[in-house]
Amino acid sequence: MSFVYVLTNKSIIGTIKVGMTTSSPEKRAAELHTTGVPTPFEVAASWRVPAGEHKKYEKIAHKALAKYRVSKNREFFELDADKAIQIINKLIPTPEQIVEKKIRDEEKAKATRIKEAKQTVLRQKEQKEREVFKFNREKQELLNKKDLLQKQASEYKTILSKRQSFLVSVGSRLSGLISSLFGSIYTFILIWIAVVCFAIYIARNGDLSDVIFSIFGFTIVGYFGVMLLMLAVFRLENLLVFIWKSLTKFVLPDSAKLITHVDAKKELHSIKNEMQTIDQKIKDISRKLGSSSG
Repeated sequence: MSFVYVLTNKSIIGTIKVGMTTSSPEKRAAELHTTGVPTPFEVAASWRVPAGEHKKYEKIAHKALAKYRVSKNREFFELDADKAIQIINKLIPTPEQIVEKKIRDEEKAKATRIKEAKQTVLRQKEQKEREVFKFNREKQELLNKKDLLQKQASEYKTILSKRQSFLVSVGSRLSGLISSLFGSIYTFILIWIAVVCFAIYIARNGDLSDVIFSIFGFTIVGYFGVMLLMLAVFRLENLLVFIWKSLTKFVLPDSAKLITHVDAKKELHSIKNEMQTIDQKIKDISRKLGSSSG
């Protein structure tokens, strides 16, 4: 309990004492009645102030009465007690006013806390919304990248499928060519056998030089040999043209190089690994989105 008081003394007419105490004003007045003061001090007025604020209100009162102060280091003022009381009444609130002020301060503090709490919640909400927007954008970018990789994988699979068909077709052409060549050689051998037989027949009935010329000269054997060679070259040329035209179909849109079977396999493996990484990132983002929404 604290007080600010105004004391008067019959021995000091026209002068009052304004001070503060943490005990009662009456007790303080009794303490000031020493041998140096002929008459006791009397309490003209007192104001109860909140605990711990007595020095503050004492300074306020002293400042308001500064022009009446007798000495800077003394709490005595030369003015009528009633006038001093009127001045101090305007400076120090009544207990009811103090209670009302305390209630207002508490309500104001409560309103401030509520406002700050709302602002904090709003900031957190905005932060979560920004995080959700960021996560959704990252997720969409990853999904777009995954779609692109899937298209690339589909292109490589198509290339491998076409290459497989190409190899089967080339194998078939080679098999046909080899069969044709072997068939021509077989025919060639049969013709040679026929020619040899014919030459032997001539040898028995004609000159030996004619037989040798018939076997090794460009007669019937030479004619058939040249024909078979031209046929083989023609078929081989067709095969090479077919191979070249087929290979040119395997040029990627963004590359001028022919993609090999091994390269396509490597690209597919790389795409698969990258898609697995993207799937893991999407799972992480979905988990973060779940925690943010919660």
